[in-house]
Amino acid sequence: MDRNCKLPSMNQAIFHLNLEVEDTSLYLLCCSLADAGETISFRDLLSVWNGDRKSLEKSIRVLENSRILAVHGTAEKGDETYTLLPVEKWKI
Repeated sequence: MDRNCKLPSMNQAIFHLNLEVEDTSLYLLCCSLADAGETISFRDLLSVWNGDRKSLEKSIRVLENSRILAVHGTAEKGDETYTLLPVEKWKI
């Protein structure tokens, strides 16, 4: 057994929150970046997001307000990074 093996970031509970499709999609996108060892940043999310900037910003706010995603501000707007929070911290 590989002790260095990290569990996937995605938690099945996301599918029971009745979020909009875009919000759930953003969560899954964030999970895939985290599992790949990548930083979850606004720029990276925007580069792979199928919608427009406004819809991405809306979904980020939904995940932040639900305590699923935590933002880490930077000096430059549009260069924020994010952390996925454990399900125990989610506002369900």
